[in-house]
Amino acid sequence: MMKKFHYIFILLFLLGFLLVFCNCGGGGSDSGDGLVTEDGEDQNPSSDDTSTTTTFPGFDLALQKGDFWEYGWDYEKNFWDSFSGGSHSERSGAFRLTLGEQKEINGVAAFELIATGSGDDYKPRWKYLAISQDQILGSEDGVMLVTLFDAQTGIWPGSGFFTTFSSNTLYVGSNGTIDNDYISGPAIVIQQSFDQDQCQYFPGIGTICGGDYNETVEEREYYREGIGPLGYYSYSAISDMTGQYPWSSSTAENVGLLKSSLRGDTVDYDFETEPNDSPDTAQAIGFSLEIRGEVVYDDDSTSIYLEEPQEEEPNDSRSAPQALNVPAFLNGSVDDGDSSSSFQFWNVNQWNTINAEDWYSFTLNKSGYMHIELSFSDSTNPPDLDLYLFSESSDTPSHYSVKDNPNESSFEEGIYINSLAAGSYFIAVDAWDTPDGSTSYTLEINDWESERTLEDWYSFTLDDTRNVTIYLDFECKSEDYDSDMDLYLFDQTGSILIASSSNGPGIPEEISMELAAGTYKIGLDLANSWGALYYLTVE
Repeated sequence: MMKKFHYIFILLFLLGFLLVFCNCGGGGSDSGDGLVTEDGEDQNPSSDDTSTTTTFPGFDLALQKGDFWEYGWDYEKNFWDSFSGGSHSERSGAFRLTLGEQKEINGVAAFELIATGSGDDYKPRWKYLAISQDQILGSEDGVMLVTLFDAQTGIWPGSGFFTTFSSNTLYVGSNGTIDNDYISGPAIVIQQSFDQDQCQYFPGIGTICGGDYNETVEEREYYREGIGPLGYYSYSAISDMTGQYPWSSSTAENVGLLKSSLRGDTVDYDFETEPNDSPDTAQAIGFSLEIRGEVVYDDDSTSIYLEEPQEEEPNDSRSAPQALNVPAFLNGSVDDGDSSSSFQFWNVNQWNTINAEDWYSFTLNKSGYMHIELSFSDSTNPPDLDLYLFSESSDTPSHYSVKDNPNESSFEEGIYINSLAAGSYFIAVDAWDTPDGSTSYTLEINDWESERTLEDWYSFTLDDTRNVTIYLDFECKSEDYDSDMDLYLFDQTGSILIASSSNGPGIPEEISMELAAGTYKIGLDLANSWGALYYLTVE
Protein backbone atom coordinates (compact mmCIF):
# COMPACT_ATOMS: atom_id res chain seq x y z
CA MET A 1 0.00 0.00 0.00
CA MET A 2 2.82 2.38 0.87
CA LYS A 3 4.61 1.55 -2.35
CA LYS A 4 1.46 2.26 -4.41
CA PHE A 5 0.92 5.61 -2.66
CA HIS A 6 4.56 6.43 -3.26
CA TYR A 7 4.16 5.85 -7.02
CA ILE A 8 0.95 7.94 -7.17
CA PHE A 9 2.69 10.83 -5.38
CA ILE A 10 5.58 10.78 -7.84
CA LEU A 11 3.15 10.65 -10.80
CA LEU A 12 1.16 13.65 -9.52
CA PHE A 13 4.36 15.61 -8.91
CA LEU A 14 5.59 15.01 -12.46
CA LEU A 15 2.20 15.94 -13.93
CA GLY A 16 2.16 19.22 -11.99
CA PHE A 17 5.70 20.03 -13.11
CA LEU A 18 4.79 19.44 -16.77
CA LEU A 19 1.73 21.70 -16.49
CA VAL A 20 3.80 24.50 -14.99
CA PHE A 21 6.50 24.03 -17.62
CA CYS A 22 3.98 24.19 -20.47
CA ASN A 23 2.34 27.34 -19.09
CA CYS A 24 5.70 29.04 -18.77
CA GLY A 25 6.57 28.18 -22.32
CA GLY A 26 3.58 30.09 -23.65
CA GLY A 27 2.29 27.25 -25.84
CA GLY A 28 2.05 28.25 -29.51
CA SER A 29 1.06 31.90 -28.96
CA ASP A 30 3.29 34.98 -28.86
CA SER A 31 2.52 37.22 -25.92
CA GLY A 32 5.51 39.55 -26.45
CA ASP A 33 5.29 43.04 -27.95
CA GLY A 34 7.89 42.87 -30.71
CA LEU A 35 10.95 43.70 -28.60
CA VAL A 36 13.85 41.49 -29.54
CA THR A 37 17.55 41.01 -29.00
CA GLU A 38 19.93 41.96 -31.80
CA ASP A 39 19.92 38.28 -32.82
CA GLY A 40 16.14 38.35 -33.22
CA GLU A 41 15.22 36.58 -29.94
CA ASP A 42 12.10 37.82 -28.08
CA GLN A 43 13.47 39.55 -24.99
CA ASN A 44 10.33 40.92 -23.33
CA PRO A 45 8.45 39.29 -20.50
CA SER A 46 4.96 37.93 -21.09
CA SER A 47 2.03 40.29 -20.76
CA ASP A 48 0.86 37.96 -17.96
CA ASP A 49 3.84 39.04 -15.84
CA THR A 50 2.29 40.85 -12.87
CA SER A 51 5.57 41.62 -11.12
CA THR A 52 5.70 45.17 -9.74
CA THR A 53 9.22 45.06 -8.34
CA THR A 54 11.62 47.47 -10.07
CA THR A 55 15.32 46.74 -9.66
CA PHE A 56 16.47 50.27 -10.51
CA PRO A 57 13.73 52.88 -9.94
CA GLY A 58 13.71 56.25 -11.67
CA PHE A 59 13.78 55.16 -15.32
CA ASP A 60 10.11 55.71 -16.14
CA LEU A 61 11.24 58.78 -18.09
CA ALA A 62 8.65 60.88 -19.93
CA LEU A 63 10.47 61.77 -23.14
CA GLN A 64 9.36 64.50 -25.52
CA LYS A 65 10.59 66.11 -28.72
CA GLY A 66 13.50 68.47 -28.05
CA ASP A 67 14.93 66.57 -25.08
CA PHE A 68 18.70 66.27 -25.34
CA TRP A 69 21.81 64.73 -23.84
CA GLU A 70 25.22 66.27 -24.50
CA TYR A 71 28.41 64.30 -23.90
CA GLY A 72 32.10 65.06 -23.84
CA TRP A 73 34.54 62.43 -25.08
CA ASP A 74 38.27 61.80 -25.10
CA TYR A 75 40.61 59.27 -26.64
CA GLU A 76 44.18 58.49 -25.62
CA LYS A 77 46.58 56.06 -27.28
CA ASN A 78 50.05 54.94 -26.27
CA PHE A 79 52.27 52.83 -28.49
CA TRP A 80 55.75 51.43 -28.00
CA ASP A 81 58.04 49.14 -29.96
CA SER A 82 61.70 48.31 -29.60
CA PHE A 83 62.49 49.67 -33.07
CA SER A 84 60.97 53.17 -33.11
CA GLY A 85 60.37 53.86 -29.42
CA GLY A 86 57.18 55.29 -27.96
CA SER A 87 54.40 57.60 -29.16
CA HIS A 88 51.39 59.24 -27.56
CA SER A 89 48.26 60.80 -29.09
CA GLU A 90 45.10 62.35 -27.70
CA ARG A 91 41.77 63.55 -29.13
CA SER A 92 38.68 65.01 -27.55
CA GLY A 93 35.38 66.60 -28.48
CA ALA A 94 31.67 66.69 -27.72
CA PHE A 95 28.39 65.63 -29.31
CA ARG A 96 24.70 66.09 -28.63
CA LEU A 97 21.77 63.68 -28.95
CA THR A 98 18.43 65.41 -29.53
CA LEU A 99 14.99 63.84 -29.79
CA GLY A 100 13.20 64.64 -33.03
CA GLU A 101 9.87 63.57 -34.46
CA GLN A 102 7.82 60.87 -32.75
CA LYS A 103 7.11 57.54 -34.42
CA GLU A 104 5.22 54.51 -33.15
CA ILE A 105 7.26 51.30 -33.31
CA ASN A 106 5.57 48.08 -32.17
CA GLY A 107 3.04 50.09 -30.20
CA VAL A 108 5.70 52.13 -28.39
CA ALA A 109 6.18 55.89 -28.84
CA ALA A 110 9.76 56.29 -30.12
CA PHE A 111 11.59 59.47 -31.07
CA GLU A 112 14.09 60.11 -33.83
CA LEU A 113 17.58 60.38 -32.30
CA ILE A 114 19.53 63.23 -33.95
CA ALA A 115 23.29 63.23 -33.35
CA THR A 116 25.35 66.38 -33.89
CA GLY A 117 28.92 67.28 -33.02
CA SER A 118 32.18 65.37 -33.22
CA GLY A 119 33.03 61.81 -32.26
CA ASP A 120 31.37 59.43 -34.70
CA ASP A 121 33.02 56.51 -32.92
CA TYR A 122 31.06 57.30 -29.75
CA LYS A 123 27.68 58.38 -31.08
CA PRO A 124 25.08 55.62 -30.59
CA ARG A 125 24.14 53.60 -33.64
CA TRP A 126 20.45 53.90 -32.76
CA LYS A 127 18.20 55.99 -35.01
CA TYR A 128 15.23 55.96 -32.60
CA LEU A 129 14.96 55.99 -28.81
CA ALA A 130 12.05 55.05 -26.54
CA ILE A 131 11.18 54.40 -22.87
CA SER A 132 8.68 51.69 -21.96
CA GLN A 133 8.12 49.76 -18.69
CA ASP A 134 11.38 51.13 -17.22
CA GLN A 135 13.30 49.92 -20.25
CA ILE A 136 15.42 52.09 -22.54
CA LEU A 137 14.77 50.91 -26.09
CA GLY A 138 16.55 51.61 -29.36
CA SER A 139 15.89 50.99 -33.04
CA GLU A 140 18.36 51.05 -35.92
CA ASP A 141 15.76 50.69 -38.68
CA GLY A 142 12.55 52.21 -37.34
CA VAL A 143 10.89 48.78 -37.42
CA MET A 144 12.31 46.76 -34.55
CA LEU A 145 13.01 47.85 -30.95
CA VAL A 146 15.84 46.42 -28.85
CA THR A 147 16.24 46.73 -25.10
CA LEU A 148 19.37 48.74 -24.35
CA PHE A 149 18.94 48.92 -20.58
CA ASP A 150 16.41 47.12 -18.40
CA ALA A 151 15.83 48.92 -15.11
CA GLN A 152 12.79 46.72 -14.40
CA THR A 153 14.72 43.45 -13.99
CA GLY A 154 18.31 44.67 -13.98
CA ILE A 155 19.16 41.72 -16.24
CA TRP A 156 19.07 41.54 -20.04
CA PRO A 157 20.97 40.07 -23.00
CA GLY A 158 23.32 42.28 -24.95
CA SER A 159 22.60 45.53 -26.83
CA GLY A 160 24.19 48.56 -25.13
CA PHE A 161 23.71 52.29 -25.75
CA PHE A 162 27.20 53.56 -26.68
CA THR A 163 28.75 50.21 -27.56
CA THR A 164 27.63 46.73 -28.62
CA PHE A 165 27.24 44.08 -25.95
CA SER A 166 26.86 40.51 -27.18
CA SER A 167 23.25 39.30 -27.23
CA ASN A 168 24.57 35.84 -26.33
CA THR A 169 25.60 37.09 -22.90
CA LEU A 170 23.32 37.96 -20.00
CA TYR A 171 24.36 41.31 -18.52
CA VAL A 172 23.53 42.44 -15.02
CA GLY A 173 23.46 46.06 -13.88
CA SER A 174 25.05 46.89 -10.52
CA ASN A 175 25.30 50.00 -8.38
CA GLY A 176 28.65 51.72 -8.73
CA THR A 177 30.21 55.08 -9.63
CA ILE A 178 31.44 57.01 -12.64
CA ASP A 179 34.43 59.36 -12.48
CA ASN A 180 35.89 61.09 -15.55
CA ASP A 181 36.59 64.66 -16.70
CA TYR A 182 32.90 65.25 -17.44
CA ILE A 183 30.86 63.76 -14.62
CA SER A 184 31.30 61.86 -11.37
CA GLY A 185 29.04 60.27 -8.80
CA PRO A 186 26.76 57.26 -8.38
CA ALA A 187 25.79 55.28 -11.45
CA ILE A 188 24.42 51.94 -12.51
CA VAL A 189 27.24 50.06 -14.22
CA ILE A 190 27.14 47.44 -16.97
CA GLN A 191 30.47 45.99 -17.97
CA GLN A 192 32.20 43.35 -20.03
CA SER A 193 35.85 42.35 -20.07
CA PHE A 194 38.21 40.05 -21.90
CA ASP A 195 41.70 38.93 -20.95
CA GLN A 196 43.85 36.52 -22.97
CA ASP A 197 47.40 35.31 -22.47
CA GLN A 198 49.52 33.37 -24.94
CA CYS A 199 48.81 29.86 -23.84
CA GLN A 200 49.31 26.44 -25.40
CA TYR A 201 47.98 22.98 -24.54
CA PHE A 202 50.51 20.12 -24.21
CA PRO A 203 49.10 16.53 -24.23
CA GLY A 204 49.68 14.81 -20.93
CA ILE A 205 50.82 18.05 -19.29
CA GLY A 206 48.03 20.60 -19.65
CA THR A 207 47.87 24.28 -20.60
CA ILE A 208 50.99 26.37 -20.10
CA CYS A 209 50.93 30.19 -20.52
CA GLY A 210 54.19 31.85 -21.44
CA GLY A 211 53.13 35.39 -20.62
CA ASP A 212 54.82 36.92 -23.66
CA TYR A 213 51.51 37.91 -25.29
CA ASN A 214 48.59 39.53 -23.52
CA GLU A 215 45.38 41.15 -24.68
CA THR A 216 42.98 42.96 -22.35
CA VAL A 217 39.66 44.63 -23.17
CA GLU A 218 37.30 46.27 -20.70
CA GLU A 219 34.11 48.22 -21.41
CA ARG A 220 31.60 49.88 -19.11
CA GLU A 221 28.38 51.79 -19.66
CA TYR A 222 26.87 54.03 -16.98
CA TYR A 223 23.25 54.99 -16.33
CA ARG A 224 21.53 57.18 -13.72
CA GLU A 225 17.95 57.48 -12.60
CA GLY A 226 16.08 60.47 -14.02
CA ILE A 227 18.64 60.84 -16.84
CA GLY A 228 19.27 57.54 -18.59
CA PRO A 229 22.61 56.99 -20.39
CA LEU A 230 25.34 58.71 -18.37
CA GLY A 231 28.66 57.70 -19.93
CA TYR A 232 31.03 55.09 -21.27
CA TYR A 233 34.54 53.80 -20.58
CA SER A 234 36.76 51.55 -22.66
CA TYR A 235 40.28 50.30 -22.15
CA SER A 236 42.20 47.93 -24.39
CA ALA A 237 45.81 46.85 -24.27
CA ILE A 238 47.92 44.45 -26.31
CA SER A 239 51.52 43.48 -25.71
CA ASP A 240 53.51 41.11 -27.89
CA MET A 241 57.05 40.27 -26.84
CA THR A 242 57.39 37.20 -29.05
CA GLY A 243 58.76 38.71 -32.28
CA GLN A 244 61.99 40.35 -33.35
CA TYR A 245 60.57 43.76 -32.45
CA PRO A 246 58.49 43.54 -29.25
CA TRP A 247 55.66 46.06 -29.06
CA SER A 248 52.76 47.17 -26.92
CA SER A 249 49.74 49.38 -27.44
CA SER A 250 46.96 50.70 -25.23
CA THR A 251 43.93 52.93 -25.73
CA ALA A 252 41.61 54.53 -23.19
CA GLU A 253 38.29 56.17 -24.09
CA ASN A 254 35.82 58.10 -21.96
CA VAL A 255 32.36 59.53 -22.58
CA GLY A 256 30.55 61.55 -19.93
CA LEU A 257 27.39 63.62 -19.66
CA LEU A 258 27.88 67.39 -19.86
CA LYS A 259 24.28 68.63 -20.09
CA SER A 260 20.78 67.20 -20.39
CA SER A 261 17.32 68.72 -20.58
CA LEU A 262 16.17 65.88 -18.30
CA ARG A 263 18.00 67.52 -15.41
CA GLY A 264 17.05 71.08 -16.38
CA ASP A 265 20.14 72.08 -18.39
CA THR A 266 19.90 74.52 -21.30
CA VAL A 267 22.33 75.36 -24.14
CA ASP A 268 22.99 78.50 -26.19
CA TYR A 269 25.12 76.88 -28.90
CA ASP A 270 24.75 74.17 -31.51
CA PHE A 271 26.95 71.61 -33.23
CA GLU A 272 28.02 71.05 -36.80
CA THR A 273 25.75 68.67 -38.67
CA GLU A 274 27.30 66.47 -41.34
CA PRO A 275 27.29 66.35 -44.29
CA ASN A 276 28.01 70.05 -44.85
CA ASP A 277 30.93 69.77 -47.25
CA SER A 278 29.51 71.69 -50.22
CA PRO A 279 27.42 74.82 -50.95
CA ASP A 280 24.47 72.54 -51.76
CA THR A 281 24.64 70.81 -48.34
CA ALA A 282 25.46 73.93 -46.31
CA GLN A 283 24.11 73.79 -42.76
CA ALA A 284 21.59 76.58 -42.09
CA ILE A 285 22.46 78.52 -38.93
CA GLY A 286 20.85 81.31 -36.92
CA PHE A 287 22.27 84.52 -35.54
CA SER A 288 24.21 84.90 -32.29
CA LEU A 289 24.24 81.12 -31.86
CA GLU A 290 27.72 79.67 -31.64
CA ILE A 291 28.35 76.65 -33.86
CA ARG A 292 30.94 74.18 -32.62
CA GLY A 293 32.52 72.05 -35.32
CA GLU A 294 35.46 69.88 -36.21
CA VAL A 295 37.53 69.57 -39.38
CA VAL A 296 40.40 67.25 -40.36
CA TYR A 297 42.68 67.28 -43.38
CA ASP A 298 41.00 64.36 -45.18
CA ASP A 299 37.39 65.52 -44.72
CA ASP A 300 35.16 65.65 -47.78
CA SER A 301 35.38 69.11 -49.33
CA THR A 302 34.51 71.27 -52.33
CA SER A 303 37.29 72.71 -54.50
CA ILE A 304 36.53 76.05 -56.10
CA TYR A 305 38.13 79.21 -57.41
CA LEU A 306 37.51 81.77 -54.74
CA GLU A 307 37.11 84.61 -57.23
CA GLU A 308 36.67 84.90 -60.99
CA PRO A 309 35.81 88.59 -61.35
CA GLN A 310 35.67 90.84 -64.38
CA GLU A 311 37.73 93.98 -64.64
CA GLU A 312 35.91 97.01 -63.28
CA GLU A 313 36.62 100.41 -64.81
CA PRO A 314 37.89 102.89 -63.88
CA ASN A 315 40.98 101.20 -62.46
CA ASP A 316 43.55 103.36 -64.21
CA SER A 317 45.54 104.64 -61.22
CA ARG A 318 47.25 103.43 -58.09
CA SER A 319 44.98 105.69 -56.07
CA ALA A 320 41.87 103.96 -57.44
CA PRO A 321 42.76 100.27 -58.03
CA GLN A 322 40.33 97.39 -58.29
CA ALA A 323 40.57 95.40 -55.04
CA LEU A 324 40.98 91.62 -55.38
CA ASN A 325 40.92 88.73 -52.97
CA VAL A 326 43.64 86.09 -53.18
CA PRO A 327 43.47 83.78 -55.01
CA ALA A 328 41.75 85.38 -58.02
CA PHE A 329 41.36 84.59 -61.70
CA LEU A 330 40.36 87.83 -63.43
CA ASN A 331 39.31 88.60 -67.00
CA GLY A 332 40.19 92.07 -68.31
CA SER A 333 41.22 94.08 -71.35
CA VAL A 334 43.66 96.92 -72.01
CA ASP A 335 44.56 99.40 -74.79
CA ASP A 336 47.71 101.51 -74.92
CA GLY A 337 45.41 104.48 -75.52
CA ASP A 338 43.50 103.99 -72.22
CA SER A 339 43.81 106.40 -69.31
CA SER A 340 46.86 105.55 -67.23
CA SER A 341 48.98 106.38 -64.20
CA SER A 342 52.76 106.80 -64.49
CA PHE A 343 55.69 105.61 -62.35
CA GLN A 344 59.47 105.43 -62.70
CA PHE A 345 61.13 102.10 -63.54
CA TRP A 346 64.87 101.42 -63.70
CA ASN A 347 65.68 99.21 -66.69
CA VAL A 348 68.61 98.90 -69.14
CA ASN A 349 70.73 101.23 -66.99
CA GLN A 350 68.28 104.08 -67.08
CA TRP A 351 65.07 105.36 -65.59
CA ASN A 352 62.00 104.84 -67.73
CA THR A 353 58.56 106.38 -67.34
CA ILE A 354 55.86 103.69 -67.51
CA ASN A 355 52.21 104.55 -68.08
CA ALA A 356 50.22 101.65 -66.67
CA GLU A 357 46.59 101.49 -67.75
CA ASP A 358 45.13 98.89 -65.30
CA TRP A 359 45.77 98.76 -61.53
CA TYR A 360 44.78 96.15 -58.93
CA SER A 361 45.35 95.76 -55.19
CA PHE A 362 45.38 92.82 -52.77
CA THR A 363 46.36 92.09 -49.18
CA LEU A 364 48.25 89.12 -47.73
CA ASN A 365 47.61 88.41 -44.06
CA LYS A 366 50.47 85.93 -43.86
CA SER A 367 53.68 85.46 -45.75
CA GLY A 368 54.02 82.74 -48.35
CA TYR A 369 54.54 81.76 -51.96
CA MET A 370 53.05 84.14 -54.54
CA HIS A 371 52.24 83.49 -58.18
CA ILE A 372 51.07 86.35 -60.43
CA GLU A 373 50.58 85.54 -64.08
CA LEU A 374 49.34 87.70 -66.97
CA SER A 375 48.23 85.82 -70.10
CA PHE A 376 47.02 87.29 -73.40
CA SER A 377 46.39 86.10 -76.95
CA ASP A 378 48.52 86.24 -80.07
CA SER A 379 47.09 88.04 -83.09
CA THR A 380 48.06 89.22 -86.57
CA ASN A 381 49.80 92.15 -84.91
CA PRO A 382 51.08 90.69 -81.60
CA PRO A 383 50.54 92.85 -78.48
CA ASP A 384 53.16 93.50 -75.81
CA LEU A 385 51.94 93.73 -72.21
CA ASP A 386 54.09 94.07 -69.06
CA LEU A 387 53.47 93.26 -65.43
CA TYR A 388 54.64 95.07 -62.24
CA LEU A 389 54.28 94.47 -58.49
CA PHE A 390 54.56 97.22 -55.85
CA SER A 391 54.55 97.07 -52.09
CA GLU A 392 52.30 99.58 -50.36
CA SER A 393 55.28 101.61 -49.09
CA SER A 394 57.19 101.84 -52.40
CA ASP A 395 56.71 104.03 -55.50
CA THR A 396 58.86 101.75 -57.64
CA PRO A 397 58.14 98.10 -58.46
CA SER A 398 59.76 95.42 -56.31
CA HIS A 399 59.15 92.69 -58.93
CA TYR A 400 58.33 92.83 -62.61
CA SER A 401 58.06 90.87 -65.86
CA VAL A 402 58.81 92.83 -69.08
CA LYS A 403 59.40 90.34 -71.87
CA ASP A 404 59.54 91.50 -75.48
CA ASN A 405 56.37 89.52 -76.20
CA PRO A 406 56.27 89.77 -80.04
CA ASN A 407 59.70 88.11 -80.10
CA GLU A 408 58.77 85.42 -77.55
CA SER A 409 57.18 82.04 -78.23
CA SER A 410 54.52 82.62 -75.53
CA PHE A 411 52.35 85.55 -74.68
CA GLU A 412 52.47 85.80 -70.92
CA GLU A 413 54.23 87.63 -68.12
CA GLY A 414 54.83 86.04 -64.74
CA ILE A 415 56.05 87.00 -61.27
CA TYR A 416 56.89 84.09 -58.95
CA ILE A 417 58.04 84.76 -55.39
CA ASN A 418 59.03 82.02 -52.94
CA SER A 419 58.18 84.08 -49.88
CA LEU A 420 56.24 87.33 -50.10
CA ALA A 421 55.80 89.10 -46.77
CA ALA A 422 52.38 89.84 -45.34
CA GLY A 423 51.08 93.26 -46.34
CA SER A 424 49.23 95.25 -49.01
CA TYR A 425 50.34 95.28 -52.66
CA PHE A 426 49.55 96.83 -56.02
CA ILE A 427 49.67 95.22 -59.47
CA ALA A 428 50.10 97.32 -62.61
CA VAL A 429 49.33 96.09 -66.15
CA ASP A 430 51.01 98.16 -68.82
CA ALA A 431 49.90 98.04 -72.46
CA TRP A 432 53.34 98.70 -73.91
CA ASP A 433 52.00 98.13 -77.38
CA THR A 434 48.57 96.97 -78.62
CA PRO A 435 48.62 97.36 -82.42
CA ASP A 436 45.06 96.04 -82.86
CA GLY A 437 43.61 98.20 -80.08
CA SER A 438 41.98 96.62 -77.00
CA THR A 439 43.63 93.34 -75.96
CA SER A 440 41.96 90.78 -73.70
CA TYR A 441 43.94 89.20 -70.86
CA THR A 442 43.61 87.00 -67.79
CA LEU A 443 45.30 87.85 -64.51
CA GLU A 444 45.85 85.00 -62.08
CA ILE A 445 46.91 85.72 -58.50
CA ASN A 446 47.38 82.94 -56.00
CA ASP A 447 49.53 82.02 -53.04
CA TRP A 448 50.20 78.43 -54.10
CA GLU A 449 47.16 77.08 -55.88
CA SER A 450 44.48 78.83 -57.91
CA GLU A 451 41.75 77.05 -55.94
CA ARG A 452 40.79 76.27 -52.38
CA THR A 453 39.33 73.15 -50.83
CA LEU A 454 36.67 74.19 -48.32
CA GLU A 455 35.69 71.45 -45.90
CA ASP A 456 32.67 72.92 -44.07
CA TRP A 457 29.84 75.13 -45.36
CA TYR A 458 27.11 77.12 -43.60
CA SER A 459 24.32 79.41 -44.77
CA PHE A 460 22.30 82.25 -43.27
CA THR A 461 19.52 84.51 -44.53
CA LEU A 462 18.89 88.23 -43.99
CA ASP A 463 15.38 89.69 -44.29
CA ASP A 464 16.75 93.20 -44.74
CA THR A 465 20.05 95.09 -44.95
CA ARG A 466 22.19 94.55 -41.85
CA ASN A 467 25.71 95.03 -40.53
CA VAL A 468 26.99 91.47 -40.12
CA THR A 469 30.04 90.13 -38.30
CA ILE A 470 31.20 86.55 -38.92
CA TYR A 471 33.73 85.33 -36.35
CA LEU A 472 35.76 82.11 -36.45
CA ASP A 473 37.97 80.91 -33.62
CA PHE A 474 39.69 77.52 -33.51
CA GLU A 475 42.13 75.31 -31.68
CA CYS A 476 44.31 72.51 -32.98
CA LYS A 477 43.25 68.94 -32.32
CA SER A 478 46.87 67.99 -31.60
CA GLU A 479 49.53 69.69 -29.51
CA ASP A 480 52.08 68.77 -32.18
CA TYR A 481 50.75 71.24 -34.77
CA ASP A 482 49.78 74.90 -35.11
CA SER A 483 46.18 75.32 -36.21
CA ASP A 484 45.18 77.64 -39.04
CA MET A 485 41.77 78.10 -40.63
CA ASP A 486 40.52 80.61 -43.21
CA LEU A 487 37.06 82.13 -43.52
CA TYR A 488 35.18 82.96 -46.76
CA LEU A 489 31.83 84.60 -47.47
CA PHE A 490 29.99 83.85 -50.73
CA ASP A 491 26.73 84.73 -52.39
CA GLN A 492 23.79 82.29 -52.22
CA THR A 493 25.29 80.08 -54.96
CA GLY A 494 28.53 79.59 -53.08
CA SER A 495 30.53 80.52 -56.18
CA ILE A 496 30.96 84.31 -56.02
CA LEU A 497 33.30 85.43 -53.27
CA ILE A 498 32.18 88.50 -51.32
CA ALA A 499 34.85 88.70 -48.61
CA SER A 500 37.50 86.60 -46.90
CA SER A 501 39.72 86.49 -43.82
CA SER A 502 43.04 84.66 -43.91
CA ASN A 503 45.20 85.42 -40.89
CA GLY A 504 48.20 83.47 -39.69
CA PRO A 505 48.22 80.32 -37.52
CA GLY A 506 46.44 80.65 -34.20
CA ILE A 507 44.78 83.99 -35.10
CA PRO A 508 40.95 84.07 -35.25
CA GLU A 509 39.27 85.10 -38.51
CA GLU A 510 36.62 87.81 -38.86
CA ILE A 511 34.52 89.36 -41.62
CA SER A 512 32.50 92.46 -40.74
CA MET A 513 30.48 94.33 -43.36
CA GLU A 514 27.06 95.53 -44.45
CA LEU A 515 25.02 92.98 -46.39
CA ALA A 516 21.76 93.37 -48.29
CA ALA A 517 18.77 91.09 -47.79
CA GLY A 518 19.36 87.59 -49.14
CA THR A 519 20.97 84.22 -48.47
CA TYR A 520 24.73 83.87 -48.03
CA LYS A 521 27.12 80.93 -47.78
CA ILE A 522 30.11 80.63 -45.43
CA GLY A 523 33.05 78.39 -46.35
CA LEU A 524 35.70 77.19 -43.90
CA ASP A 525 39.15 76.02 -44.99
CA LEU A 526 41.63 74.07 -42.89
CA ALA A 527 44.72 75.96 -44.03
CA ASN A 528 47.27 73.77 -42.23
CA SER A 529 47.59 71.12 -39.49
CA TRP A 530 45.77 67.83 -39.61
CA GLY A 531 42.71 68.95 -37.74
CA ALA A 532 41.03 71.66 -35.67
CA LEU A 533 38.05 72.28 -33.41
CA TYR A 534 36.33 75.55 -34.28
CA TYR A 535 33.70 78.00 -33.02
CA LEU A 536 31.67 80.00 -35.57
CA THR A 537 29.22 82.83 -34.90
CA VAL A 538 27.22 85.18 -37.13
CA GLU A 539 26.14 88.37 -35.35
